[in-house]
Amino acid sequence: AVVSTQSTGTIPLTMGYFVASPLSCLMAWLGALLGIASAVFLGMDITRVRLELFGINCAITFTCLAGTFFVLNKASFCLAIIGTFCTAYTTMAINAFFMPWGGKYFSLPSFIVLGFIYRGLDDIPGLIRIPLEEVTTIEEHLDRWSKQTIDVTEAEAAEMTEVNVNCREEV
Repeated sequence: AVVSTQSTGTIPLTMGYFVASPLSCLMAWLGALLGIASAVFLGMDITRVRLELFGINCAITFTCLAGTFFVLNKASFCLAIIGTFCTAYTTMAINAFFMPWGGKYFSLPSFIVLGFIYRGLDDIPGLIRIPLEEVTTIEEHLDRWSKQTIDVTEAEAAEMTEVNVNCREEV
C-alpha cells in the first residue's frame, strides 16, 4: 500500500483537489474541520471520529452547499454550516444503526442531507441554485454568476434611463 494512514492519504487528495479547484479544496477542509468539531461537540469520542467517516461526509456536504450546487455567497455559506452540522448528526445516527452489524455506510449521510436540502429549499433569499447539468467548479460558478449580475444590472440601468427620458419628454 502506498498510503498507509489517514493522515498521509490526505496529502495527495488535497493536492489534487487544490489543482482542480482551490476554492473547493478550501471548502472541503472547512467542512471536514467543522464536521469533526460538530461530532466532538455532539459527544462523539475523538478516536471514533478519526476512525469513522465524519470528515469526508461533512467535507462533501460543505463543498456541495458552499459553491457546487449553489453559488457561493453568504446564504449558501450559512446553509453549508447548517448542512454540515446535520451531516455530522446524521452520520452519528447511521453509525449507531449500522455499528452492531458491522455494516458500512460510506457517504450515505451526506447524500441524505444533500438530497433533502437541494430538493427542499426554493425560496431562501440570496440562495442561487445551480441546475445539476451546469455544475462545474466554484470558480466558474462565481465567474458566470458575477457576469450575469453585471449584465442584468446594465440592462436594468439602460431600461431605467429610457423610462426617465420618456417621463421627462411627457412632462
